[in-house]
This record gives sequence, C-alpha cells and structure tokens, in this order.
Amino acid sequence: MDLNSLNFFTKIVKSGGYSKAAKTYQIPVATLSRRVSLLEEELSIRLLDRSTRQLRLTDAGQILYDYALRGLEEIESGRLALENQQKQIKGQLRLSIPTSFVPWREVLTLFQQRYPEVQMDVFATDRKVDLIADGIDVALRINESEQQSIVARKLGSYRHQVVASPKFIETYGCPENPEQMHRFPCAAWYSLNPDNRWLLGGRRAEVRPTIRTNDYEHLLSIALAGQGIVELPPYLSQPYVEQGSLVILLKKYPPPRVHFSLVYPTRRYLSLVVRHYIDFCVACIEQNTVATAIEAY
Repeated sequence: MDLNSLNFFTKIVKSGGYSKAAKTYQIPVATLSRRVSLLEEELSIRLLDRSTRQLRLTDAGQILYDYALRGLEEIESGRLALENQQKQIKGQLRLSIPTSFVPWREVLTLFQQRYPEVQMDVFATDRKVDLIADGIDVALRINESEQQSIVARKLGSYRHQVVASPKFIETYGCPENPEQMHRFPCAAWYSLNPDNRWLLGGRRAEVRPTIRTNDYEHLLSIALAGQGIVELPPYLSQPYVEQGSLVILLKKYPPPRVHFSLVYPTRRYLSLVVRHYIDFCVACIEQNTVATAIEAY
C-alpha cells in the first residue's frame, strides 16, 4: 500500500473535503483526487462517497481511516523521536586511525569534550581496514588513492624527516647527498612490498636497513639509540630535533609530501554523529587547533 496515498486520504478526511485539504496543505485538488483513486484501485474498494457539497466515508473507508490515522501518527512520533535524538548528537562512532599518528589523539579528545554523549570505539592499526566488513564509520588514512567505492576527504599533508642522533653522526658521519645513503646503517619502514630505496629531493636513494618495522615509535627509539638513520613523521621527530637529541639530515633533499585523509563509505545517509565528526576534524585542521607538527614541515 502506498503510504503517500494513504497520507493524502487521511488529510482529505480530516479537512472535510478535497478543497479544504488542498488549501490547508497546499496540494492541488487534482493530485489529491488522483491519489485517492489510485488507493481505491489498489484496494479494489470504494473509500469515499463524493458529491458537490459533501464528502462521506464508506464503511470500508471509515475502518481504513481509523487504522491509518493511528499508524501515521505513530510514524510521525517515531520521526520526531529520531530527529530529537539526532539533535542531541549522541550514539556510537567507530573509527580507525594509524597506530603512531599521535596528533590525532588530540582531535579525539577535543571531539569527546565537545560531544560527551558520543561513545567512540577507536581501532588503531596500520592495516588498511575494510570499512564495511570491519564496521568502521570513518578511517584516517595516509596517502589514500582515489577509489569509486569510498569517499576520501583530504585534510592536509606533511613531509617526513630523515634524522640521526649526534652519537650516530660522531661514529659514522652523515651523508652529503642521497647517493651516499647506501654507505650508512639505517632502519626503515616495513611493508609487504619492501623497497630499499627512499625518494629524497626527487632522487632515489639506495639504503641498506639493518632492521625494518611497521612501528614508527620503534624507528624513533632506534634513531635515539644511535643505531641508524631513519625517516620519521615530523610529529614524532621534531620534538627531539628541538631538544638536540636528533639531527635532520639532507635538508636540501626533502622526502615527498605525505597526504592524510578521512575515508568513509558514502556521502549519502551519514548519521549526524558521523557528519559532526567529519566537520569537526576539518575545522580542527583549518583553525590549526591540532598539534601544528602535522603540517608544519
């Protein structure tokens, strides 16, 4: 049964006629008449007896009206309850973020302070999660490529830093250009398709890592211990550079920019919680309320 036609039928009865309903609800009389005729045709029963002066419900029409009115009122109550819940910005938010993306912890803290009724489940992983299979509402991803099946909202970018400790430099010296990198011990990011080359200043540098790991904080500890040259995101390395515990190498040959994005399955039918989270994250970047190390370098 077509609910729109049923809704028009109840409006006509409540108003006491087609003309009054048309005036009250700003719906053409022809539309109302056609909708009721379609409803009667669908049910194979007459619902209204019409005349030039009055409108009368048939017995069948009275039964349908009584039940339809209660049903439509319940539907409207449900809609209002849902709208009220949405306005309160509460519910569950399932997120995925890279394990070592430290500045984003500040974003999550600020969001929870703004919306204390939102329960956040945060899945920290460097694996590219399947948003649908893993039940993730929004993921923060690095260097996300364009895909038809998902939406990627770019937020910003930064450059990694090639660093080593003063102890390392004292022991091994430091490279003067990317072509000399193969002479020095280093530690590198591990992936399923390891490539023992770094892109520095647009030039490929051959490296010989003594260890590969998918943990940036592990790479940081290796650099601080003087065990090798590493490439780190600035939000991890810069504080130690400022303290003098690490030194930036090959400043004339910076690594390429790394882009970070919010990724979610679709633009349509996003819950109010998800929409507010996305807008909040964008505002944090635009207003520079997140740790400036994300984009400062």
